[in-house]
Amino acid sequence: SLHLLKFEDWPSCGVVHDLNPSSQRNLAVVVQHHLLMTKSTDEPPPPERSRSVMDYDSKADLKRAMTCGKRAEDSEGAASPVEDFDWITNNLDMSICCAQNLEEEMARLLTLKSYLILDAKREQKFERITALAGRIFDVPIALVSLVDLGRQWFMSNRGLGGRETPRSLAFCAHAIMSTQDLLVVPNASLDPRFMNNALVTSDPHIRFYAGAPLICPEGYKLGTLCIIDRKPRPMGLNLMEKQNLRELAAMVMDAMVGRKEELERVSQDQSRSIACAAHDLLTPLTSIELNLGLLLEDERLANMMDDHQRDLLHTAVGCSDLMGRICIQAIEAFRGNVVENNRKRKMQLSDGIALDGEPYVQSGMEEEEEGSVNVGRLIETLGVFIEPYPKSVPLTMEVDEDVPPVIISDDLKLFRSILNFLTNACRHTTQGSVHLRLYVNRPHPEKDDPGHLVFECEDTGPGIDVEMYPSLFVPFCGEENAKKQLRSPGLNQEFGSAHSEMNNSGLGLYSVASSIQSLGGEYGFRPRVDPDSTSPVTGSIFWFSIPIVLPSSAQENDTMSVESEDMSPQGFNEMDLNSTEQMLSQTSIGAKNGGNVREAAGPEGDDPDVSRSTKKRAIGECVATPSDVNPKIPATRTKCVLVIDDSLTIRKGIDKAFTRLGFEVTQAENGLEGLQMLKSKPYDAVLCDFLMPVMDGLDFVQQYRAWEAAHRSSFHQHIIGISAHATGSDAEMGLKRGMDKYIGKPIPLKTLKEISLSEEVQECSNKLDEEFQRANVDQWQSNLSTVPSIEQRSSRVCLIAENSPEVVKTLIQCAESRGWRASVVTDGEDALRLLKMRAWHGIFISDSIYPLTGASCVARFREWEGMNRVSRQNNIYLLGENHNASANCILPHGFDGVFGKPINPQLFLDLLNNIALTENSETEHIVVR
Repeated sequence: SLHLLKFEDWPSCGVVHDLNPSSQRNLAVVVQHHLLMTKSTDEPPPPERSRSVMDYDSKADLKRAMTCGKRAEDSEGAASPVEDFDWITNNLDMSICCAQNLEEEMARLLTLKSYLILDAKREQKFERITALAGRIFDVPIALVSLVDLGRQWFMSNRGLGGRETPRSLAFCAHAIMSTQDLLVVPNASLDPRFMNNALVTSDPHIRFYAGAPLICPEGYKLGTLCIIDRKPRPMGLNLMEKQNLRELAAMVMDAMVGRKEELERVSQDQSRSIACAAHDLLTPLTSIELNLGLLLEDERLANMMDDHQRDLLHTAVGCSDLMGRICIQAIEAFRGNVVENNRKRKMQLSDGIALDGEPYVQSGMEEEEEGSVNVGRLIETLGVFIEPYPKSVPLTMEVDEDVPPVIISDDLKLFRSILNFLTNACRHTTQGSVHLRLYVNRPHPEKDDPGHLVFECEDTGPGIDVEMYPSLFVPFCGEENAKKQLRSPGLNQEFGSAHSEMNNSGLGLYSVASSIQSLGGEYGFRPRVDPDSTSPVTGSIFWFSIPIVLPSSAQENDTMSVESEDMSPQGFNEMDLNSTEQMLSQTSIGAKNGGNVREAAGPEGDDPDVSRSTKKRAIGECVATPSDVNPKIPATRTKCVLVIDDSLTIRKGIDKAFTRLGFEVTQAENGLEGLQMLKSKPYDAVLCDFLMPVMDGLDFVQQYRAWEAAHRSSFHQHIIGISAHATGSDAEMGLKRGMDKYIGKPIPLKTLKEISLSEEVQECSNKLDEEFQRANVDQWQSNLSTVPSIEQRSSRVCLIAENSPEVVKTLIQCAESRGWRASVVTDGEDALRLLKMRAWHGIFISDSIYPLTGASCVARFREWEGMNRVSRQNNIYLLGENHNASANCILPHGFDGVFGKPINPQLFLDLLNNIALTENSETEHIVVR
């Protein structure tokens, strides 16, 4: 009963008077918020709000509202009195009107809703038309009226107070049902349809009415342009006046259509900007994920890290995974049909295309719109993500016992929504605590209804100003509101002002609203109330709820028995680490000399033939044997991958991952360069981007398949298309032109491992291995003819600075097979000393020597050389892990080239031959200043 009392009368109320001042203040806060939330005011209460199509998020909700009536729509669905069906117009003149139909009226209302005009601010283009109509027809009132579910709403109401009236009073509701092109009422006080209408018997005392329907391109009558006079006009309108009214109504409709198209264009531009930003983020995300995967698999690093550091790394992996999923969702939302695409994507076809033509994304980032969500895992992962976020107060999370362990919903949308609530609460709460609670709300426990799962975030922050309530859950609430919104002194400033402005843009709560609405849920806010407290209470409670949909028993058992890798960074990483150990045993990747170095394949460890041939050449007795001509070639070749992508970041990331998996990687920055490389030699696998300059992926694969049919028909090259935003039609076109598969970016390390072990790649590798074995003997024989003379051998000398015995061994064998002499050092200081001692035909310095690194050594030498020599030392090459001579590479200062490790003997022999052809014969002479 307290809400019926005026606030200033409370002290005279006996019950209130007995309360102490603090309790009175608390009670005042409670009642004020109650009045606000229930929209109650001083007596008499305002008229009941008319319903609008904008109140309903789906067609099903609207149909239920129209079927049940305005008072019964929230009840059991029982029949309502006829007057409760506010969309039904009484007193229709059936001689000139058609009967109302639920389906047609619902379609009309949904069309009206699509114009996004209801409850909009006034706009000059409509005000000008009503002003013109008032002058043309000499009437005091001219309206642009839109007939809504339970009201008529005025986009322009010149001469009339208020922007809406109940639909039951609307003349325009009759006009849109009329079969005639105009509705003219010469004297409403004499018309049986309107003579008792409140708009006729009281203000504005309508007598004359004429309305022309607003007929949209879809064919529905959305409302009218109408003119109203307080005096009867027995003659109505003449022919010219009727035509003028029709044309003005057409102008209004044209303005509405133009307005809708502009809003759609702006919305599409915004969605496109978001999708493009998401796509651009996928490129660095791919590199981040690949590099994080490599860090996780680095055994030496794993042994050096403590538990806290491992947790930080796991969190980084989980965050990158979450960012990737959000980016992909944004891109798919721009394309449309996200729900349908995700449903169909479950049904992968053998050719890699889903039923709807969308590419099947194997990036490890795909999500299901309606999939199983492990609630415990969701909260556990949430704790991992929120732990590093700046907080001034404790954060607790509680899950009631009756919350089901597994539900069917969208894990990503739930996760993002909870995270938005928690980050807002942590950012603005400087005293007290933040508490997240999950519980089940069953409004009808007697029914077999699982109810709704409620997520409730309670904080003890400064609270929300009453004037800010309308701006909650609304994006970009304006400059003034942005200044006021959720601001509080003493907030954490670790993220800087830019982060603060972004968090105050309203996008976080708007994201919650959009996500929860799409799940069929509800959301809201209420001020925090503590009736037991004797001091003023501050704080807020933000909440959302979703319908509980339980999986079948089989699904639940499966979900409970398998750790979720999508949402849990810990689980995801543990799975990756286990698979890494298996991969290590398969690809011969070991930790040597403090790093991961691929072991040379084949039985060449302590081969006595190698030492014997070295001794022969040491005493000057040259015998042309295969081991003289070419260092012992491994019994099995090194697998190779060609990566074609215009992004250097993507190429480097994939290069590192495949190199760790035992592959040699060749890079190309466009389709034309990749086509030339692929024609020169086959590869175990080719990864090709779709959109590239010079030649895109589709043209590349089409031209290569044509060339392959004519010149390499016995070998089918396995080609995988990769892209972050190729559409379904693009992916399907890629397969038709010759791609074997399509994978979406970002590409995690797990997916690259699966590629390396796939049947298609294994088949290519087996064929190339067979060809390699057949070609070995022929290659050695052809090299015999190029063995240099003893004089040539003794004329060239190289310096090798490398601390890996395997690499040094290979380099010496290659150099001596071409008649070069080699000096070997293992640290940078010795290398610098020898560099200053003489000029060398070739210098090969590793990037892993210490304590003076290769780059520092050469930089110091170049500085010394500039002051002490006239001639420049040429042919200084950097030996680096995962480097590729064919890739675009920015060299450290002072180097002339780069050569990748592990060493490819044939490529190194070619390099020595090139040096021999271009080297000046006087290189050994030092010219000093």
